[in-house]
Amino acid sequence: MALAVPTAAVIGHPIGHSLSPKIHRYWLKESSLPGDYLAHDVSSGDLAYAVKNFGAHGYRGLNMTLPHKEAVMELCDELSDAARAIGAVNTVIFQDGKILGDNTDAAGFTEQLTRSVPGKKFKAAVILGAGGAARAVVFALKQQGVGERPGSMLA
Repeated sequence: MALAVPTAAVIGHPIGHSLSPKIHRYWLKESSLPGDYLAHDVSSGDLAYAVKNFGAHGYRGLNMTLPHKEAVMELCDELSDAARAIGAVNTVIFQDGKILGDNTDAAGFTEQLTRSVPGKKFKAAVILGAGGAARAVVFALKQQGVGERPGSMLA
């Protein structure tokens, strides 16, 4: 069954709190792009089945949220360097019959940091969290040289 417009979704469990559909639909409309963005509640036990079926049913891609960012890695045919280094996937792309896993959290964090405080170089940071997004922030900060001094606890 082909979808009427290019469609992507965020999946997680629970998912009712997610603002992703509202945000993505807004930008699709603002950019005059055809498409839709949905949210689907997918339990951990249904993850493999769901990911394969979303691709088979014409979805272009998925975003992952709790608790799937680490578990989806083993379902991907290919992983980006960022996803491999971070140890988490937040974006799945269905392309040419393959499941491609990426992590855009680090790039997004770096972009926002650069826009918020242009030209500022940070020496230290405090990160509250331990999940996939927190690991992406650590990865991004390390790429910016944060925590490379003796005694640093950025790991």
